[in-house]
Amino acid sequence: MENIKIISGSTADEIWDQIVADWNADAGLLEYQALIKHQNHEIQFIVDIDPGGGFEGGYELTRFVSQIKPRSDFRFAIHKHDLIDDIGKFFGMEDVEIGYPEFDKKFIIKTNDALRVKKLLAGDEIRAVLMEYDDFILEINHQHVHHEKKAFLELRFENNVPGVDKLRRIFRAYTDMLNRLDA
Repeated sequence: MENIKIISGSTADEIWDQIVADWNADAGLLEYQALIKHQNHEIQFIVDIDPGGGFEGGYELTRFVSQIKPRSDFRFAIHKHDLIDDIGKFFGMEDVEIGYPEFDKKFIIKTNDALRVKKLLAGDEIRAVLMEYDDFILEINHQHVHHEKKAFLELRFENNVPGVDKLRRIFRAYTDMLNRLDA
């Protein structure tokens, strides 16, 4: 993925109108990478599809990543609840519950600050968007970049999220999370 588009706009709709124009210009688009400048954030948006062939299975990836202000070593990760998690809970693995029964039942939340995760996921639209999907990971991770520790909010789908309207909703929920982390 070499062509990185720079996209900016004062509203999410302005940004997505530009992305839709790019996608409409190339109907067979398998790779797309943009740096979205929105509000006070720079968000890397990546779609990468390899249909495979022959004996290869292929893969699909959709990813939003943005650096956040590291006020602490706050960490969390959310993924769909599965059988392995049931086994882990049996052996003492902890799972934070945020007080929304359907959400708590569907997802495993790991964090070092339960109160902060509850505030982050308090937005109805954020939870509603995440509830629509099974195959994603949402996390804050810390990386060393040029000998400096930086924090990133990453939302990664292990399959292509179909449709621009769904991506638009995901983007709005993602930017809402970024704004909540800034608050």
